[in-house]
Parts: sequence; structure tokens; C-alpha cells
Amino acid sequence: MVDLFNRLCTQKPCDTGDLIQIGDLFFKVTQIEPLYYELRNFAAGIEVGFTSNIYPVPDMIPAMNIVHYVCAWGINGRIAVQMRYQAGAPRNSVGARSQQRLNRFQAPYDDPFTSKWAVIAGDTLEVDVLAEIANVRAAIWFYGWKLYVEPIRNITQGQAVVVLEDVRKKQ
Repeated sequence: MVDLFNRLCTQKPCDTGDLIQIGDLFFKVTQIEPLYYELRNFAAGIEVGFTSNIYPVPDMIPAMNIVHYVCAWGINGRIAVQMRYQAGAPRNSVGARSQQRLNRFQAPYDDPFTSKWAVIAGDTLEVDVLAEIANVRAAIWFYGWKLYVEPIRNITQGQAVVVLEDVRKKQ
């Protein structure tokens, strides 16, 4: 099972010791590991399933010294999903309309939809779910890399930097 998750996380974007750039921020990578996260809807410890609604994904928002580099996401269950990152901003759809969702046939959890974005401390992430039936048990899987980082303030000219593909606008 671990090999499946490593395959789904895609190729490593960088290595330990590399300098990375996300938007106008720079970091030094101190450690890297595969990331996979399953989102299910629980209430009081019991899975209640999804209804058609927008759900925040607070567990994907990392601490200050971590970057979650999401490379793909997939669906297991009878729901259709649109990523909203930052919260309220639909991704990967024409005109960024939330009505454009992917289902389990277009983005299955074991052959996920590729979409790269970096989640750093202070970001927000939501999923806009359309459920086929009320309280349907389903899961949304996120795959990528968990980067342990140290912020870098000064970059000298000529220093090698890995620019991570991201949806963030440069200022």
C-alpha cells in the first residue's frame, strides 16, 4: 500500500537542503516526506457523510515550519468536488465557477486529478461538494509532499532556487 501512495504523490519537487520559492517567499527544505490525507466528514467521532455543501479543510493548513505541496487529489465515493483554494476561489474550472466539479470517474482516488499548489501557514482551503444522496459516505484524498522548511530572508544572486509550481500570484 505504501508504494501506491508514493506513486500517487508524484515525483519529488525538491530535495533536503534545496532552496524553494513559493510566490515571493523563499524557504530552505530541512526534511521532506510523502503526503497523503483522506478527508471524511465526521461529527462527534462518527462518520456522517457528505451533503451538498462547502467544507473547510483545516487539517491541511500546516504549521509555520511546514509546507504542504499538493500535487493531486482524488475522490472515493458518490460525490462531485471542486477545490476552493484560497477559500472561496474555485480552481481548475473555466471562469472559476464552482459548478464545475469532478466526480469519482474523472478523478478517482487511485488515479487522481493532477493540480499543483502549495499550502502554507495562514492559507485556507475548502472543498465544494455535490452529493448524489444526502449523508453519502465518501472521501476526498490529497497527495503530495510535506516539506519541513526554514524561512530564508536574503537570497544572493546566482543562488540555485527551485520554484514550486503554484497558483499564488506574484506581487
